[in-house]
Amino acid sequence: MTTLNAGGKTVFTMPRIAVLRGFIMSHSIHHRAQLGVYLRLNDVPVPAIYGPSADEGGM
Repeated sequence: MTTLNAGGKTVFTMPRIAVLRGFIMSHSIHHRAQLGVYLRLNDVPVPAIYGPSADEGGM
């Protein structure tokens, strides 16, 4: 179990695998968003990942 403490008080306690999974998901989502911004700044249509993107006109 992993425990987060702040000011001497326990904020939450979670299994280590849940903490690791949350970190990995947040990290990959962050980089996916960076890639979307990079593509748009270079006038490249953003591909659909989880359904149509606004650049594909499917919305």
